[in-house]
Amino acid sequence: MLFFSDEWDREAIVDEEIPPRRPGRAQFRGSYWMARCQQPILLKPGTLVRVIEIRNTTLIVEPVPNYDSQ
Repeated sequence: MLFFSDEWDREAIVDEEIPPRRPGRAQFRGSYWMARCQQPILLKPGTLVRVIEIRNTTLIVEPVPNYDSQ
C-alpha cells in the first residue's frame, strides 16, 4: 500500500495524452508511469492530475480541479 504524506505527494503531470479509460503516460515523483483516468475525459499533456490509486505499474488519476496548464 502506498501512503501519501500530503496533497503535493499525489500530483503528477500528464506527459502523453490520456484518452478516456485508456492508457497514457504521466510523470510522477521523477519517473514516467502508465496512467489511466476512469472519467470520460481526455487529459492533454501538461495537465496536472492527482494520483488516486496505483494498480501494479499504472497510476489511476483524476484532473486537479481548476488547474489550467497554460
